[in-house]
Amino acid sequence: MKLKRVLFLVSMNVERDALMAVLTFRKLEPISRFPIGLYRAEQDSKEIFLATTGVGGVNAGVITALCIEHFYIDAVIVLGIGGAINPHMKVGQIVIADAVAQHDSVMSTSMGMELVAPGELVPAKKADQKSPTFVIDPRLSKMLIPSQTPPSEVFQGMVISGSEYIGSVVRRKQLFSTFPNSLVADMESAGIAQVAKKLAVPFAVVKTIADEANGNKDPDRYRNLLTISAQNAAFVFRTFLQRY
Repeated sequence: MKLKRVLFLVSMNVERDALMAVLTFRKLEPISRFPIGLYRAEQDSKEIFLATTGVGGVNAGVITALCIEHFYIDAVIVLGIGGAINPHMKVGQIVIADAVAQHDSVMSTSMGMELVAPGELVPAKKADQKSPTFVIDPRLSKMLIPSQTPPSEVFQGMVISGSEYIGSVVRRKQLFSTFPNSLVADMESAGIAQVAKKLAVPFAVVKTIADEANGNKDPDRYRNLLTISAQNAAFVFRTFLQRY
């Protein structure tokens, strides 16, 4: 997989700072009136761009589109945190996505709620096979799978994403029932995935579990969540650089 320009997206400054401690980045001038914290680094004549998205799919999608178009990005990699949907996932564990599904891409009818393909008013279960799911490029995600012992356990599975902050145990159970292959939920990946798909740019997503599906929190690990998330992001970044 030939990649010359790769964009890393993070939602929090602590993750940005962790990546900037691994490689020397310089801050770039604004490329748009839309506010973006944007940085650039070089490794072996290849370029790595780093941007903070903030919260939500709109922010993340706009920033993704602007960066892809302005810098001719070859691949997008998303790092950050998310809430567990699978009840077996624990705080601090790493999820490398094999797919991203937009859980709130729905239509409501007299018959109830029905999933639709994001950006299209087409029911997901129709014969044309339109789906709310975006498939990850396996070549890109393979570059993120650690060959050395990671700081946290690593899993592969579905990330679900939408504009909803999912704080309810009941709601997480509902979503797990709808998406039984899902491990974690966030608020940015679906927006990024939709833009990347339309612009024909491969993308990958890596998330650190921030809280558990049953509402339980390991006090020590939850207290140190930001540190754990930063460590995980830096580890995945180093793994990528070794194969880049």
